[in-house]
Amino acid sequence: MFSPAWSCLSLSAENPEANRKALQDLIESRTAILKLEGFFSPNRLKSLHERIGAKKSLAQVTGYVNGSLTTFGPYLAKHLADLSRYFEQAGEIYRIFGEDFELDREVRSKIGHHFGLEKIEPAFDIQHGPYAPCTIRIHGNRVANPLHNDNIKRDGANSGLTVAGLTHQLSCVVCIQECTSGGELKHYQKQWEPADERYKIPAGLGYEPQVVDGYPSITFRPREGDVYLINPMNYHEILPTYGKDRITMGFFFGFTDPELRQAIAWS
Repeated sequence: MFSPAWSCLSLSAENPEANRKALQDLIESRTAILKLEGFFSPNRLKSLHERIGAKKSLAQVTGYVNGSLTTFGPYLAKHLADLSRYFEQAGEIYRIFGEDFELDREVRSKIGHHFGLEKIEPAFDIQHGPYAPCTIRIHGNRVANPLHNDNIKRDGANSGLTVAGLTHQLSCVVCIQECTSGGELKHYQKQWEPADERYKIPAGLGYEPQVVDGYPSITFRPREGDVYLINPMNYHEILPTYGKDRITMGFFFGFTDPELRQAIAWS
């Protein structure tokens, strides 16, 4: 059922209980995006630009038939066939940027405050160890991110992974640097279902556009310093970027209790 409120909702930290209602709407696909503003000063963002730019040559580029991903830090979906490789690389962000890299911890703390959580901490797997806490993503000039969805419960089925047993999965993204133009998030009020696999692009990223035909969407351009949450089980894409790099930090998180008070995060 389509929601007339498929839009972006800005939240303040002043009313965690009202924010929790908005969080439930996000989980149930009634709201498209929750935006948390004013987390970072211009000086803090400038420092992050410079720190990431100085390490750009160390970013990993993963190619697909219909695009590529340039990232610092591993993302679990890439390594589901080789989990040992993912867990070996789980601390890569800190190896590259130093143990004093605090961005992911800052954001988790602020999310916990906004939504009245008892805790939100990096996921840990009894068999494998700690998960990667975040990735930093660079979209260069003319780079897009094809239409896709993220669903670890589906993709990690039968893996035994801690995060594959979570009921809900949300995505948190921090806009560190805006591109000159383009780079918008296009987010659809359509969640994956098994019949959609006929639209999957073989050996590529994501799905053919017909999978979202007729569904409402929102086009959202994040500003530097914005922190925003989406339900990544809905289809979404990043439109082509132009000019300056689009730089973001992101992670997934989900809840370990039915009251949505305790969360774990991974990338």
